[in-house]
Amino acid sequence: KGVVTTKSDVYSYGLTVLHLVTGNCPWSHMEFPNQWSMLFQLGAQPTEHPVDTSLPESLQTLISSCIPIKPSHRTSFLELLAYDFFTSDFDEEETLSIVQKIL
Repeated sequence: KGVVTTKSDVYSYGLTVLHLVTGNCPWSHMEFPNQWSMLFQLGAQPTEHPVDTSLPESLQTLISSCIPIKPSHRTSFLELLAYDFFTSDFDEEETLSIVQKIL
């Protein structure tokens, strides 16, 4: 607790990707009276964030590997480079379906 490492950045990256591809802020599925109470609650009782199962599998895998509560269970940025999302051929139809979902 209280230690910031590259695993913290990986976590932030995963939530940022989730936000970008769904258009929803992290934890928007939960109700909090305000942002401070959200930060307090999540700090006191860390909660795994669900990953949208309608996303392409390659994105689900990428996000899921970034956002476990325990930093030791998160992937590294170097390992992320080998993920299908970054190494497979660009699928225009899949990308358009993601963009249309957000819009």
